[in-house]
Amino acid sequence: MSFRTFLPLPNPPPRRPPPPEVEELLAARAAKDWPRSDALRARLQTLGYLVKDTPKGQVATPVQ
Repeated sequence: MSFRTFLPLPNPPPRRPPPPEVEELLAARAAKDWPRSDALRARLQTLGYLVKDTPKGQVATPVQ
């Protein structure tokens, strides 16, 4: 293999639409309903999403 030979990159997995719990989580946080927010965060984790708090708000990303 020379340095000019490149391996093909795998195609990224298709993006799935976010579950409705993401919008519910944002609404619960806006209403400062922390118990509901925590429950929705746990539900999203069981659905395979990681919710991160950032300076611009929450970001839900699929866990691979």
